[in-house]
Amino acid sequence: MGTPTLFIFAGLPGSGKTELSQYLAGRVGAFHLRIDTIEQALRDLCEISVEGEGYRLAYRIAADNLRLGLSVVADSCNPIALTRREWQEVAEIEGAKSINIEVICSDSAEHRRRVESRKPAIPTLELPTWEEVVRREYQPWDESRITIDTAGRSLEASCTELRSLIGLAYRTSAAKIAPTNYRSDMAANEYEPYSTLTCPECGLKSRDLMPTNACQYLYDCKSCGAVLKPEPGDCCVYCSLRWRLPPSAHIICSIHGLV
Repeated sequence: MGTPTLFIFAGLPGSGKTELSQYLAGRVGAFHLRIDTIEQALRDLCEISVEGEGYRLAYRIAADNLRLGLSVVADSCNPIALTRREWQEVAEIEGAKSINIEVICSDSAEHRRRVESRKPAIPTLELPTWEEVVRREYQPWDESRITIDTAGRSLEASCTELRSLIGLAYRTSAAKIAPTNYRSDMAANEYEPYSTLTCPECGLKSRDLMPTNACQYLYDCKSCGAVLKPEPGDCCVYCSLRWRLPPSAHIICSIHGLV
């Protein structure tokens, strides 16, 4: 049995994190733990005003499953440094890996439409208004994480990106996984999962998310339609034709590792 992983999701209501977290749990066969479900059960069954009780209960349930060797997907707003640190401590105590995943919607108009049009999936759960979402405390991140922006994208596209970035995270470390925010500028010794290919026929530069489970031998240029192939001795088009980044930025080749 391999080392389990605690996938720690975070994001405001309406960002799309629950759909992504449910997709991931189904994909990897992990235990899905949703804070909304726990907190609403406490309100319904215990008739209490819930503050931090839901998170504390969720930590214990997550720990029980990690101890059994089961990976856990934790779905919560996770809005402050305290809860983010406590989630990671759960993984550390149980000897599990952890991956922080922040889900955002950078288009405020689209985010508002989602918040105002969605229906509660949990009976008796009162969903927040847009004004409440905007006013909600959500502290800046200090921890490294994967960031998925769902604005203007289908669920399928967001799931594909999430799967690729998690695959990259697993490939780059056998210890506790805490990848950087791949949408920010890359600092030294961080990993860039995107590559910019330059077509030798028309000169078009195209930035794409590289596959993490296989080399890509052929690539169709989006402009002129030329079929690009790697140069002799290279394993894939990303090794041969990518735009050369500064030495501090690394490219992952699925066969040859860092190049």
